[in-house]
Amino acid sequence: MAERATETIKFVGISGPTGAGKDYLVGNATERLGLNIVRMHTTRPRRPEGSENKIPVSEEVFMAYPADELIGKHEDAGIWYAYKLEDLQNAGATIVELNPMKQAEVPDQLRAHGMEMVAWIGLHGEDEYLMHNIGNRQEMSPEELATRLRLSHEFINRLKELSDEGIVTLYKVGWDNRSTMADEFTDMIDTLLNK
Repeated sequence: MAERATETIKFVGISGPTGAGKDYLVGNATERLGLNIVRMHTTRPRRPEGSENKIPVSEEVFMAYPADELIGKHEDAGIWYAYKLEDLQNAGATIVELNPMKQAEVPDQLRAHGMEMVAWIGLHGEDEYLMHNIGNRQEMSPEELATRLRLSHEFINRLKELSDEGIVTLYKVGWDNRSTMADEFTDMIDTLLNK
């Protein structure tokens, strides 16, 4: 008796620098479309402020995860991050956050497990817009803001490189589409996951 074919699980990747609105756009789209949220596991300590969008675990626990059960495992400034394969498989079609500097191999890793990234959206915006949003989230010194801006430039430049390679589709956020971007982004995700 032949095995019944299973439907491929589809994902849309999203990346963007601090202040681009990833959490807002993803939160709005997942709620409106009834999608599950998949959170990365990390050795970063739990954040005291705001909502936690990752699963903090000790480094001992993280390193005990079998390597073949992790997707997008990487280290950044001494902190480890990865998605658990089981979490992705159980979530079904949804949006996953990716670091373009460290997780460019995720589409291939998903494909190796019978899943598909149908699109990878890279958010980018003007400096003034990003700095306004960052400044509204927490107080920072001018030096800290300058560091965040430099990191944002590196992040956006990497997204542009991946866009030139046909891997990432860029989506600009800013004052001109601030009032409509949640609807636009949600419609885009709905179309991508259901095509």
